[in-house]
Amino acid sequence: MNELRQGESKILYIDDEQENLDSFRLVFMEYYDLYLANNVDEGMKILEQEEIQVLLTDQRMPKMTGLELLSQAKKLYPDIVCMIITGYADLEIVTKAFNEVGIYQYIHKPWDEKDLKIKLDNALEKFRLIKENRSLIGNLQESKDNLEKKVEELDTFVYRASHDINGPLSSFLGLCELGIREFEFMESVKYFQMLKSEANRMSRILFNLLSLNEIEVMEIVCDKLNLMEIIEQALDHVNKSFSTENHELIIEIDPNLTMISDQKLVSTILMNVIQNAILYTENDAKISIKGEKSKNNQINIQINDNGIGIDPKSLHLIYNKFFRGTLKSKGNGLGLYLTKLAIERIKGKIEVESTKELGTTFSIYLPINLKAEEI
Repeated sequence: MNELRQGESKILYIDDEQENLDSFRLVFMEYYDLYLANNVDEGMKILEQEEIQVLLTDQRMPKMTGLELLSQAKKLYPDIVCMIITGYADLEIVTKAFNEVGIYQYIHKPWDEKDLKIKLDNALEKFRLIKENRSLIGNLQESKDNLEKKVEELDTFVYRASHDINGPLSSFLGLCELGIREFEFMESVKYFQMLKSEANRMSRILFNLLSLNEIEVMEIVCDKLNLMEIIEQALDHVNKSFSTENHELIIEIDPNLTMISDQKLVSTILMNVIQNAILYTENDAKISIKGEKSKNNQINIQINDNGIGIDPKSLHLIYNKFFRGTLKSKGNGLGLYLTKLAIERIKGKIEVESTKELGTTFSIYLPINLKAEEI
C-alpha cells in the first residue's frame, strides 16, 4: 500500500461521548488528519468544509443513528468510505443494513488499537483507489470523446478536401478545353487567365491542407524579424494568387519595427488575414495594414478592410476548421483556423470587429520578444 501523505488521510469520527473521541484522538493523532465531532450537526458541517476520506461513526447517538447518518453522507459524498462502531446489541441491525447503506467495515466495541489501525489504513487505500478509478474513467471518456471528434473531423476533412480539390480541377480541365478550341482567337486569353485563377485556388487549398499538421508539430525557431519586410513578403505571396489591381493598399508601419519570433508562423498569420481581406472585398476595395509596438511589450497589427463584413451570428465560428459563412464563400474554411493555430503557438492572440456590409478589422497581438524555451 502506498505511504499516506499529509492531507491524504482525513478521517472524521462522530460520537456523542467525548471520552470516546478523546481516546481516539490520543491513539491515532500521529497517523492521520483527524476531525472529531460530538454530534451529527457538527459532523455534517465538517463534511461540507473538508474532503473527508473516511467517515467513522458510533451507531447509537441522539437525533440520528449511525446508519442513518452514513446513509445520508453516502448520498451527498458517494466516494466517502463509511465505517461504524457498534456493540453486540446492534450487530444484527448493522449487518442487515450493511450492503444497503454501503458500509465498508463495522467495528466491535471496545475496539482494538491494532485492528482498528489496519482497518483505517485499508479504508484510506480504498478511498484512494476509488478516486484513482474515477479519474481513469474520466480520462478514458475524455480520450474517447477526443477520438470521436478527431474521426468526425477526419471525415469532414476527406469530404471537403476531395470536394475542394475536385472543383478547381474540373474547372481547370474545362478551361483547358475551351482554350484549345479557341486558341486562334485573342478571346482565348481570358480562358487561360481563368485557368490560372483556378489553378491558384487549388494551390491554396493544398497549401492549407499541408499546413494543418505542420503548424501543430513544427519546432519554433526564433529570429529577429523586420515587420515591414515580413508584410511585404506576405503581400508578394498573396499577389501571386490574387489580382489586387482594384484594391487600395495602405500600409502604416515603422520600417525599423522589429520583433523576435518564428518567421514561418508570423508569415502564415499575415498571409491568411490579408488573403481573407482580399477575398471578401469587391472592386474599389480599401485594405489598410497598421503595425506598432504597444505598451505591454507586444506588436499590435491591425488589418482592416471595407468588404462585405461578417454576420454577427457567425463571429464566434470563424476560427473553426472548415467553417464557411455561406456555401458561396470563396475561401476553403482553413485560413482563419490556421491563423488562430499559428497565433496560439507563438503566445499571441487575435480579435475581430466586423459590421455587415461595412468591413472587418482583425487585431493581432504578438510578443515582441518570443523565447523558444518558453513555448
